[in-house]
Amino acid sequence: MSDEQAAAMPLTSLTAYELLFDKLHLIPEANAEYGKTLLIINGAGGVGSILIQLAKWIGMTVIASASRPETIAQVKAMGADFVVNHRENYVDQVHDLGFDYVPYIILLHSTERHFDRAAELVAPFGHIASIVESTEDLPMSKIKNKSASFDWEFMFAKANYQYHIETQGQALQLMAELFDAGVLKSTLSKTYHGIRADTIRQAHADVEADRMIGKVVVSGGFN
Repeated sequence: MSDEQAAAMPLTSLTAYELLFDKLHLIPEANAEYGKTLLIINGAGGVGSILIQLAKWIGMTVIASASRPETIAQVKAMGADFVVNHRENYVDQVHDLGFDYVPYIILLHSTERHFDRAAELVAPFGHIASIVESTEDLPMSKIKNKSASFDWEFMFAKANYQYHIETQGQALQLMAELFDAGVLKSTLSKTYHGIRADTIRQAHADVEADRMIGKVVVSGGFN
């Protein structure tokens, strides 16, 4: 991996790792979760792109949402088994794929907008997790009778509260080995050269446009 490819990965890789293994309590071993199904809403972004790869490594069937030709291509390239369109009624799309319920659902965009559909799709005793704070109260009562659970993931929580910080080093070590072995690939999609005000602004503009695929990196020295 180049320096830029490596730089793109730690934050999103830790977020994806903690979602799967700290919050959803899956096992971080090859094919350990074979046959289980994961639905990822907004699968083409930085977290989604590595999340798909990690989920496939542990043997899961992955349904990822995407709505544009380029994002559909991205989730397929990362290994998603099925693609649904989150701008349409993806509950029906998931049912049409043959899944009545999904045991694991991860929301990577607009938590409040997708919660009702996630609540409808989540399996009894299943899990919904999100990384995006909600702008309004979530109707948790909708998953009560399924005994389903909801989890927040925030990669900086361990550092902020001095909570088992060493586990993040262990996770990064494991993923470094998976990258070296070619099991995972970098999700870097764009690089700006030179650490300057204009390149920083350009990179931020890409993210703020809410159309990012993979990750953007600003590389090089100060000038």
